[in-house]
Amino acid sequence: ILVVEDDDQMRHDLDEFLTQNGYLVICASDGLSALVALKNNRLKLPSLILLDLLMPVMNGEDFLKILYREPQFKRIPVIILSVVARSMPKVADFIKKPFVMPDLLEKIAEHIA
Repeated sequence: ILVVEDDDQMRHDLDEFLTQNGYLVICASDGLSALVALKNNRLKLPSLILLDLLMPVMNGEDFLKILYREPQFKRIPVIILSVVARSMPKVADFIKKPFVMPDLLEKIAEHIA
């Protein structure tokens, strides 16, 4: 799972929780860092992306625009994690912050084949 989240504590908590629940987690602090990692093949294609929308450097919406232009990344399910309730085309799901971690696990299980 690729976690794209600018808040250090939230990113750490997601990494720790998901790792404890058996997932391999890679973290990025903004959309640009996530794209660079994906494009440089420094990580295998993730099974899922957890994406914050409100981030510096490159926000979640701009990240998605670029992600969906790349054929190899189009099929990766994306779950938005945000305080901003906004409908986004093509995303697999949306979870409004704050959320409880067990609910997140359920959503992840729905979207990882």
